[in-house]
Amino acid sequence: MRQDLPKLRHGDEFEGAREPKMENRFPPGKYGNLISAVEHERFKVRTWRDFRAHTGHWPLLSISFHFLLWLSLIAGILIFFRLTERTGWSGLNFWGAFSIGVVLWIVASQLGSAVIRKMDWKLFRPRLHVGSTHTDR
Repeated sequence: MRQDLPKLRHGDEFEGAREPKMENRFPPGKYGNLISAVEHERFKVRTWRDFRAHTGHWPLLSISFHFLLWLSLIAGILIFFRLTERTGWSGLNFWGAFSIGVVLWIVASQLGSAVIRKMDWKLFRPRLHVGSTHTDR
């Protein structure tokens, strides 16, 4: 383990610009999707707290992007059902458009989260003094 990366309360080395892996204690099949979703949100908050503990700053871009994703999901669902009501889509057209929308949202959220986390890391990376292992805040 590098000296300039502190151990955090979870015992793992801070991930830096890399997106951390979530270990879900409540698998969706056994406990239901709602509990799994709440656990994922708690994981996000822990990740943001670890970022703040490491850099001294909240990852504002990641937090904003996360809430923008939730708003886009809700808005996308409302727009989709309104559009299907107006156009009269049913059967294959409905499920085809719905599947394309879901896939696009998942790809955008995964790629976007990784890019935004790297941007947060570049913005708020702790500065190290030459010959020192302590961060400059």
